[in-house]
Amino acid sequence: RSADDVAALLDLGVARVVAGSAAVKRPGEVSDWLDRFGEERICAAFDVRPSAHGFMVAVEGWTETSGVALEDAIARLAGAPLLHALVTDVS
Repeated sequence: RSADDVAALLDLGVARVVAGSAAVKRPGEVSDWLDRFGEERICAAFDVRPSAHGFMVAVEGWTETSGVALEDAIARLAGAPLLHALVTDVS
């Protein structure tokens, strides 16, 4: 859940680290990870539920609604070299 954790996992040989809630709650930090470790090594994951306002992102193991729409969550990572995104409909 930190840059040190990401580095440790990649040093162990993990091919790609998935950033879930952090991609929504701390997009600046995840953008830094993308810059530091490379677009091939980080995947932003978004668990979503359909709503009247589009797909809203759930966080913390689907227990909380973030109040952030999927397109806004992705836009918060704008400028970062995001190559891999995983979107799961958890409804």
